[in-house]
Amino acid sequence: MVAEPQRPDHASSISAVEYAVRASLPPGWTVRTQLPVSLDDESEPEPDLVVVPGRPADYRHAHPTLPVLAIEVAESSLAFDRLQKGSLYARPTDRGIDR
Repeated sequence: MVAEPQRPDHASSISAVEYAVRASLPPGWTVRTQLPVSLDDESEPEPDLVVVPGRPADYRHAHPTLPVLAIEVAESSLAFDRLQKGSLYARPTDRGIDR
């Protein structure tokens, strides 16, 4: 899928969300911004922001598979994000814990 360039309001919103989420998390959680998550063998979306257990180094050899929170900032893509991406992130998985 080809992504359109980010507009300044989109980028600013992602930064604001990242700032707020990081400030509210206890130690032991990582916030990843626009990086892949490996949901299955055929799907590695790059959500605007995810929260995953562990530290950044825990994902040196593999992308996380079980984000506890996925956030998409949307204006023009809201319908697509809700229907397509939402069901992708919410579906059950048989994968184990990342760490």
